[in-house]
Amino acid sequence: MIASSLISLNDNGLTSIQEKYFSSEDKHRSLLLGLFSALKDKDPNATIKRTEDGGTGFTFICTVPSTAIEDEKEIKPIPTVLKWQNETLCKVEQFGARFFQFFNFSSPATHLIEAENPHAQALMRYASQEVASMESRIGEIPCIMMPRLLSNNLKDAIQKKKFQNLSESDQFKMLHEFGRIAAVDMFMSNDDRFIQFPEYENPHILPKGAINTGNVLLSFEDTKLKSIFPIDNCPAAALQKSRPESSDEDLPLDLFWEENDWENVDESNSSEEEEEKNWVDFYSQVFENFCTSPEPFAQQFAQTFIEILEDPDNSSLDDISFVKEAFLSGIFEQLKKMNQNPEDIIGEINRFDFSDESISLVKSLLLKNLNILEKRL
Repeated sequence: MIASSLISLNDNGLTSIQEKYFSSEDKHRSLLLGLFSALKDKDPNATIKRTEDGGTGFTFICTVPSTAIEDEKEIKPIPTVLKWQNETLCKVEQFGARFFQFFNFSSPATHLIEAENPHAQALMRYASQEVASMESRIGEIPCIMMPRLLSNNLKDAIQKKKFQNLSESDQFKMLHEFGRIAAVDMFMSNDDRFIQFPEYENPHILPKGAINTGNVLLSFEDTKLKSIFPIDNCPAAALQKSRPESSDEDLPLDLFWEENDWENVDESNSSEEEEEKNWVDFYSQVFENFCTSPEPFAQQFAQTFIEILEDPDNSSLDDISFVKEAFLSGIFEQLKKMNQNPEDIIGEINRFDFSDESISLVKSLLLKNLNILEKRL
């Protein structure tokens, strides 16, 4: 049996045994073999369970018993996430995690597991017991592997009234960090967390805000805020290829679209290259607006945040000026930091393999936004 004990988390939100297996490019593969072996042996401590959280792909919450890993002395569960989706989404999520880590955010390590990996294929068979139509794609669909952080997502934290117990300084710190995260999101075109982008037709008009409460995790220690973790850091610029309109209810094709599945591409007015340039221009225009005048974006966030908080008990979080000011302070700090080391950012971008045509759009956007940042600040 797995020993039960008080779990101690590092600053990155990982247990010591998670850090051991997720901090390198190779050790996480031992977890694949360990999970497969444990499931095969019907170890009651091994689990693979689908979760509805996450907007793309098929996400499974897993527990790997350390006893199933060769030469592992510790007896502890290793909480893990496996997410099957198309290769483009896997690669951009991996890049997003690394990019946030580069800016010193505690974003969990995200490892790409190739579709050809035999242990991943074996685990996909177990996963297909919950999603039968996944079985036909075994050997075709890659996945990403991440540690499962033992933290609250924003929705859970709200429901548990975690924020109301924080001191005003911790509330400000939390919103400040949200602003820092939002600045990186805007830089890399991620509109699936704190800020909703304008409609494509008019990049100057912001819509009513929408916050994805599942894409930020928080850890608390008693009534103190300990850490904040941005997750699912996916640039929208990589997702602008047209996708199939309809799909099987159990296996949405837009989660697994392949290059030859793209439909509804309007080639009457523009080529594919022109279409991609238009998307880069759109996202860079939004980022330029954000750098020039971030106040409307902060106002959008503050209004939406107070709405979803529901009952802040007359704390500072009920004050739209307080929320907006704290969020803005984080935006300004992060933009300033990014503008101080453009060469390092270029180096980080060049470290990642953008040779895949489907994600090359992201690199073009990042370099263009870097020029905008230098001109505007």
